[in-house]
Amino acid sequence: MGAYLIDALIYAGGILCCCFLPWLAVAFVMQQLSSTLRTALSQKIGIRTYVYLTAPGVIVHELSHAFFCVLFGHTITDMQLFSPEEDGTLGYVSHRYNPRNLYHQLGNFFIGTGPIWGGTVFLWILTWLLLPTPIMNGEHHLWVQFSAYLSIFFTPDLWCRWQGWLWLYLAFTITQHITLSMEDLQSARTGFVFLLLLIFIPPFCFGWCGAWEDPVIHAGLMAFFALLPVFLLTLSVLLLSMAIFRLFR
Repeated sequence: MGAYLIDALIYAGGILCCCFLPWLAVAFVMQQLSSTLRTALSQKIGIRTYVYLTAPGVIVHELSHAFFCVLFGHTITDMQLFSPEEDGTLGYVSHRYNPRNLYHQLGNFFIGTGPIWGGTVFLWILTWLLLPTPIMNGEHHLWVQFSAYLSIFFTPDLWCRWQGWLWLYLAFTITQHITLSMEDLQSARTGFVFLLLLIFIPPFCFGWCGAWEDPVIHAGLMAFFALLPVFLLTLSVLLLSMAIFRLFR
C-alpha cells in the first residue's frame, strides 16, 4: 500500500511539473515583464495617457476573461470592455457560477489567468494577419524559431508597410495588459485548488491501471513545446518594448 501511494504521488508530481508548471513559469515571466514596463511607462508619460494609448490591450484583456467565462459555463452578468475609473479600474467582466459545480470552480483558474492565454493567442493571430514574413514557419527547433522571430524586427518590410506599424502598436498594447489584477489572481487562486485536486486524485484512484500517466505527461509536454513559439513571440515584443523605452528615455 505504501509503494502504491508513493508511485501515485510521483506520477501526480510528474503531471504537475510537466503539464502545468512550464505554462505557469512562462506566465509568471510575462507578468513580471509587463508589470515592470507598465509602471515605467505610466510614470514617464502619465497614467491617463498610458491608459488611453493602450486601450486595445484592455479590450483584449476583458474579452479573454469573457471567453473563459463562456467556455466554463459561467453566466456573465455585466461587462465593460473599456471604462476607466478613478479607482484604477479599466474594464471588468462580472460573472456568477455554481460553487458546488467542480467544472465551474476549475474555470475560475482559467478565467482569472485568461488575459495571459487570450492575449498571447490574439498576438499570434495579428502576426499571422499583418506581418509580411510567415512567422509560424513550421520549424520545430526552438532556436531556429526564435531567430526567425528576431529577424522580423530587422526586415525592411516591417518598417516600410503600414501593416507593420499597426502590428507593432497592437502588439505593444496587448502585451502591456497581459498583467493580472489582484481580483484576477484571487479568482485564479480559487480555481488552482481545484486544478490541483484534478491532478492528484486520478493517480491515486487509477494507479492500479498501469502507467497510464506516461501518455498524459508526453501529451502535456508536446502541447507546451508546440505553443512555446507563441510565448517566445510575446516575450520578444515585451523585450523589444523595454529596449525601445530605455533607448529613448
